[in-house]
Amino acid sequence: MIYRKYPMKGTENTRDLGGYPTKDGGVTKFGVFVRSDAWDKATEEDIAFIKNLGIRTVVDLRTKEQAEKNPHPLSRERGFDYHNVPVMGGGKIPDTKEEFPITYMQMADGTEYMRDVFRAFACCEPGFLFNCVAGKDRTGVVAGLLLEICGVSEADIYADYLLSASYLYDNIYHDAPIYHFDPEVITPNRENWAVFTKMFREKYGSAHEYLNTIGITENEIGSIVSKLVEK
Repeated sequence: MIYRKYPMKGTENTRDLGGYPTKDGGVTKFGVFVRSDAWDKATEEDIAFIKNLGIRTVVDLRTKEQAEKNPHPLSRERGFDYHNVPVMGGGKIPDTKEEFPITYMQMADGTEYMRDVFRAFACCEPGFLFNCVAGKDRTGVVAGLLLEICGVSEADIYADYLLSASYLYDNIYHDAPIYHFDPEVITPNRENWAVFTKMFREKYGSAHEYLNTIGITENEIGSIVSKLVEK
Protein backbone atom coordinates (compact mmCIF):
# COMPACT_ATOMS: atom_id res chain seq x y z
CA MET A 1 0.00 0.00 0.00
CA ILE A 2 1.21 3.53 -0.85
CA TYR A 3 1.03 6.26 1.79
CA ARG A 4 1.73 9.98 1.81
CA LYS A 5 1.38 10.18 5.61
CA TYR A 6 2.24 6.98 7.45
CA PRO A 7 -0.18 5.58 10.07
CA MET A 8 2.12 5.93 13.07
CA LYS A 9 0.82 5.88 16.64
CA GLY A 10 3.76 7.70 18.22
CA THR A 11 4.51 10.37 15.60
CA GLU A 12 2.36 13.02 13.93
CA ASN A 13 4.34 14.01 10.86
CA THR A 14 5.91 10.91 9.31
CA ARG A 15 5.42 11.07 5.55
CA ASP A 16 6.85 9.97 2.25
CA LEU A 17 8.62 12.00 -0.42
CA GLY A 18 7.34 9.71 -3.16
CA GLY A 19 4.88 10.60 -5.91
CA TYR A 20 6.18 14.00 -7.00
CA PRO A 21 6.73 14.47 -10.78
CA THR A 22 10.13 15.71 -11.89
CA LYS A 23 10.91 18.16 -14.65
CA ASP A 24 12.51 15.50 -16.87
CA GLY A 25 9.50 13.20 -16.84
CA GLY A 26 10.33 11.06 -13.82
CA VAL A 27 8.61 10.65 -10.49
CA THR A 28 9.96 10.33 -6.96
CA LYS A 29 9.76 6.81 -5.54
CA PHE A 30 7.73 5.85 -2.50
CA GLY A 31 9.39 4.12 0.43
CA VAL A 32 12.88 5.49 -0.21
CA PHE A 33 13.02 8.83 1.64
CA VAL A 34 10.71 9.29 4.62
CA ARG A 35 10.64 12.56 6.57
CA SER A 36 9.44 12.68 10.15
CA ASP A 37 9.13 14.34 13.51
CA ALA A 38 10.76 12.87 16.65
CA TRP A 39 10.51 9.15 17.35
CA ASP A 40 10.89 9.11 21.14
CA LYS A 41 7.20 8.19 21.55
CA ALA A 42 7.21 5.57 18.79
CA THR A 43 5.51 2.26 19.56
CA GLU A 44 6.74 -1.24 18.79
CA GLU A 45 4.16 -1.28 15.99
CA ASP A 46 5.66 1.90 14.52
CA ILE A 47 9.15 0.39 14.58
CA ALA A 48 7.93 -2.81 12.95
CA PHE A 49 6.08 -0.82 10.29
CA ILE A 50 9.08 1.29 9.31
CA LYS A 51 11.32 -1.78 9.30
CA ASN A 52 8.90 -3.64 7.03
CA LEU A 53 8.80 -0.60 4.75
CA GLY A 54 12.49 -1.18 4.08
CA ILE A 55 14.03 1.73 5.97
CA ARG A 56 17.68 0.95 6.70
CA THR A 57 19.37 4.30 7.35
CA VAL A 58 18.27 6.85 9.97
CA VAL A 59 19.56 10.44 9.84
CA ASP A 60 18.60 12.22 13.07
CA LEU A 61 18.84 16.01 12.57
CA ARG A 62 18.31 16.87 16.24
CA THR A 63 21.02 18.36 18.41
CA LYS A 64 23.17 15.98 20.44
CA GLU A 65 21.47 17.27 23.59
CA GLN A 66 18.03 16.49 22.16
CA ALA A 67 19.15 13.05 21.03
CA GLU A 68 20.66 12.28 24.45
CA LYS A 69 17.60 13.50 26.35
CA ASN A 70 15.18 11.54 24.14
CA PRO A 71 17.14 8.74 22.43
CA HIS A 72 15.97 7.66 19.00
CA PRO A 73 14.51 4.14 19.37
CA LEU A 74 15.92 3.13 15.99
CA SER A 75 19.45 3.93 17.21
CA ARG A 76 19.37 0.75 19.30
CA GLU A 77 17.38 -1.46 16.94
CA ARG A 78 19.13 -4.13 14.90
CA GLY A 79 18.92 -3.57 11.18
CA PHE A 80 19.20 0.24 11.25
CA ASP A 81 22.27 2.34 10.47
CA TYR A 82 21.80 5.37 12.75
CA HIS A 83 23.47 8.77 12.24
CA ASN A 84 22.99 11.80 14.48
CA VAL A 85 23.88 14.83 12.34
CA PRO A 86 22.75 17.97 14.21
CA VAL A 87 21.39 20.66 11.91
CA MET A 88 21.54 24.04 13.64
CA GLY A 89 19.55 27.19 12.98
CA GLY A 90 20.14 29.96 15.47
CA GLY A 91 19.80 27.79 18.55
CA LYS A 92 16.31 28.93 19.57
CA ILE A 93 12.72 29.13 18.39
CA PRO A 94 12.28 32.36 16.39
CA ASP A 95 10.22 35.07 18.06
CA THR A 96 8.78 36.50 14.84
CA LYS A 97 7.72 35.22 11.44
CA GLU A 98 10.43 37.34 9.84
CA GLU A 99 13.12 35.39 11.70
CA PHE A 100 12.16 32.02 10.23
CA PRO A 101 13.70 32.47 6.76
CA ILE A 102 16.88 33.70 8.46
CA THR A 103 16.89 30.58 10.63
CA TYR A 104 16.48 28.42 7.51
CA MET A 105 19.44 30.18 5.88
CA GLN A 106 21.50 29.53 9.02
CA MET A 107 20.69 25.85 8.57
CA ALA A 108 21.83 25.94 4.94
CA ASP A 109 24.95 27.90 5.87
CA GLY A 110 25.97 25.14 8.27
CA THR A 111 27.90 23.51 5.48
CA GLU A 112 29.71 20.89 7.56
CA TYR A 113 26.61 19.17 8.87
CA MET A 114 24.64 19.63 5.66
CA ARG A 115 27.52 17.94 3.83
CA ASP A 116 27.33 15.04 6.27
CA VAL A 117 23.55 14.73 5.79
CA PHE A 118 23.73 14.56 2.01
CA ARG A 119 26.83 12.37 2.02
CA ALA A 120 24.87 9.89 4.14
CA PHE A 121 22.06 10.02 1.58
CA ALA A 122 24.58 9.39 -1.20
CA CYS A 123 26.62 6.65 0.43
CA CYS A 124 24.35 4.75 2.82
CA GLU A 125 21.84 2.05 2.09
CA PRO A 126 18.27 3.14 1.27
CA GLY A 127 15.55 3.54 2.44
CA PHE A 128 16.10 6.56 4.59
CA LEU A 129 14.28 8.07 7.53
CA PHE A 130 15.33 11.61 8.44
CA ASN A 131 13.79 13.58 11.26
CA CYS A 132 14.13 16.42 13.76
CA VAL A 133 11.70 17.25 16.61
CA ALA A 134 8.59 18.54 14.83
CA GLY A 135 9.65 17.46 11.35
CA LYS A 136 8.85 20.87 9.87
CA ASP A 137 11.91 23.16 9.87
CA ARG A 138 15.25 21.30 9.88
CA THR A 139 13.57 18.36 8.18
CA GLY A 140 11.73 20.78 5.86
CA VAL A 141 14.92 22.46 4.65
CA VAL A 142 16.63 19.12 3.99
CA ALA A 143 13.54 17.78 2.22
CA GLY A 144 13.28 20.90 0.06
CA LEU A 145 16.90 20.63 -1.07
CA LEU A 146 16.50 16.92 -1.69
CA LEU A 147 13.40 17.38 -3.84
CA GLU A 148 14.96 20.25 -5.80
CA ILE A 149 18.04 18.29 -6.87
CA CYS A 150 15.65 15.61 -8.13
CA GLY A 151 13.88 18.14 -10.36
CA VAL A 152 10.64 18.51 -8.38
CA SER A 153 8.85 21.80 -9.10
CA GLU A 154 8.89 24.70 -6.66
CA ALA A 155 5.10 24.41 -6.36
CA ASP A 156 5.36 20.81 -5.16
CA ILE A 157 8.23 21.65 -2.82
CA TYR A 158 6.07 24.41 -1.31
CA ALA A 159 3.17 21.97 -0.99
CA ASP A 160 5.31 19.36 0.75
CA TYR A 161 6.64 21.95 3.20
CA LEU A 162 3.14 23.23 4.00
CA LEU A 163 1.76 19.77 4.83
CA SER A 164 3.41 20.08 8.24
CA ALA A 165 1.06 22.96 9.08
CA SER A 166 -1.92 20.63 8.73
CA TYR A 167 -0.47 17.59 10.45
CA LEU A 168 0.98 19.54 13.40
CA TYR A 169 -1.82 22.09 13.85
CA ASP A 170 -3.38 20.49 16.94
CA ASN A 171 -0.03 19.86 18.62
CA ILE A 172 1.24 23.38 17.98
CA TYR A 173 -1.85 25.04 19.43
CA HIS A 174 -1.93 22.61 22.34
CA ASP A 175 1.73 23.23 23.25
CA ALA A 176 1.76 27.01 22.71
CA PRO A 177 0.56 28.04 26.20
CA ILE A 178 2.73 25.37 27.85
CA TYR A 179 6.00 26.44 26.21
CA HIS A 180 5.08 30.12 25.79
CA PHE A 181 5.41 30.53 22.02
CA ASP A 182 3.15 32.13 19.45
CA PRO A 183 1.57 29.35 17.36
CA GLU A 184 1.10 31.66 14.39
CA VAL A 185 4.83 32.35 14.35
CA ILE A 186 6.03 28.75 14.30
CA THR A 187 3.39 27.26 11.98
CA PRO A 188 4.83 26.71 8.49
CA ASN A 189 3.52 29.21 5.95
CA ARG A 190 4.12 30.05 2.30
CA GLU A 191 5.80 33.39 2.99
CA ASN A 192 8.48 31.80 5.19
CA TRP A 193 9.45 29.40 2.44
CA ALA A 194 9.21 31.99 -0.34
CA VAL A 195 11.53 34.41 1.47
CA PHE A 196 13.97 31.62 2.33
CA THR A 197 13.98 30.44 -1.29
CA LYS A 198 14.74 33.97 -2.52
CA MET A 199 17.58 34.36 -0.02
CA PHE A 200 18.96 30.93 -0.89
CA ARG A 201 18.87 31.61 -4.66
CA GLU A 202 20.66 34.92 -4.23
CA LYS A 203 23.49 33.29 -2.27
CA TYR A 204 23.83 29.82 -3.76
CA GLY A 205 21.87 29.71 -7.03
CA SER A 206 20.31 26.25 -7.08
CA ALA A 207 20.30 23.30 -4.68
CA HIS A 208 22.63 21.51 -7.10
CA GLU A 209 25.13 24.38 -7.03
CA TYR A 210 24.79 24.58 -3.26
CA LEU A 211 25.66 20.92 -2.79
CA ASN A 212 28.67 21.32 -5.07
CA THR A 213 29.74 24.33 -2.99
CA ILE A 214 29.63 22.40 0.29
CA GLY A 215 31.61 19.49 -1.13
CA ILE A 216 29.04 17.03 -2.47
CA THR A 217 30.36 15.65 -5.75
CA GLU A 218 28.45 15.12 -8.98
CA ASN A 219 28.69 11.36 -8.43
CA GLU A 220 27.19 11.73 -4.97
CA ILE A 221 24.35 13.90 -6.27
CA GLY A 222 23.75 11.35 -9.00
CA SER A 223 23.62 8.59 -6.39
CA ILE A 224 20.96 10.45 -4.39
CA VAL A 225 18.84 11.21 -7.45
CA SER A 226 19.04 7.65 -8.72
CA LYS A 227 17.81 6.36 -5.35
CA LEU A 228 14.80 8.67 -5.26
CA VAL A 229 13.74 9.12 -8.89
CA GLU A 230 12.39 6.61 -11.37
CA LYS A 231 11.88 7.41 -15.04
